[in-house]
Amino acid sequence: MTAKSGNLYAGFDLGGTKISMSIIDGAGEVIRRDKLKTPANISSAGGMLVANEAIMMLARSGYLPDISAMTFAVAGYSDKGELYNFEYTIRREFSNVGALFFIPDYQIFFHADWRDFTIEEDLAPGGEEEKTIKALIICGTGSIVLASQKNGPSDNAIHKIFGGGPILSDPGSGFDLGFRFLRKYGIESALGTLDERVPALAEKHGCGDAAAIAREVKPGNPAAVSAIASFAPLMLEISETSGCGPYLEETLEAAKNLALGASHIFKNNFKNYIDKPVRILFNGSVLLRSDFYKNIMKQNLKKLIGASNMEFFDVSEDVSLICARYSKSADRGV
Repeated sequence: MTAKSGNLYAGFDLGGTKISMSIIDGAGEVIRRDKLKTPANISSAGGMLVANEAIMMLARSGYLPDISAMTFAVAGYSDKGELYNFEYTIRREFSNVGALFFIPDYQIFFHADWRDFTIEEDLAPGGEEEKTIKALIICGTGSIVLASQKNGPSDNAIHKIFGGGPILSDPGSGFDLGFRFLRKYGIESALGTLDERVPALAEKHGCGDAAAIAREVKPGNPAAVSAIASFAPLMLEISETSGCGPYLEETLEAAKNLALGASHIFKNNFKNYIDKPVRILFNGSVLLRSDFYKNIMKQNLKKLIGASNMEFFDVSEDVSLICARYSKSADRGV
């Protein structure tokens, strides 16, 4: 497709495992997509390294002279130093681009309509959309809950809980589920009380040797957090299919703790939320890849929040495409 100069919009999703890029034209049509695997997010890999990867992706596309605006959804937003390095490098390299937007990766979702992930326009004062409470539950290796209710076109305060790391926070996450599995597996193995169905399923997942598991996740291993989280799918399968009650109880407790975080935000920040429309968006591999766990989470949220009008959505689109749409919308509003 041939596009008019200066009439293209780019979006980048800078996650912990990949960088994805989308470019759209003025009509919203996708003209280029690209993806690159990365070892870590900005905080871990360094802002300059991640910026250079994004720069190379756009350079290879050949569309840089035609880009009017770009949006970068950034993971690892807590490291201000590396975020500065990233933003400085991008602004220096793309000084010819009219508008550059940098936002935390989760925040982009609060600009989108979760039915089709198009960018929402300013809300009409007093309309139903303005009263809607939107909550985002991210559950991958870690977990975090965020929620927002617009009280006007310019108000988009986001309340959050958890996301503080696997040891003191992040309930219901892949790490939480994986750690619960390993602990119970190890104790029952030592006591000789391990249900025979559990090692059979563990063997199926390639982790039937408890000693090997212990070596893989010992504290000195720098990849211990990811290694522990990798056992979450096994924990969920055992909970769902084996009939082993103790593992299911652990899974139910993990899910409830995460849902309690959402309930806490609602009770402490939103008035009369029970009677208002509530939309909840699920993101993160643990939730999106397990209907079993997702349904448990829904049941907990319905019970603990208690709103009469609740809708649930899954993140289904490439986040970089949402970012590109935001670039187009925000650029025209500048």
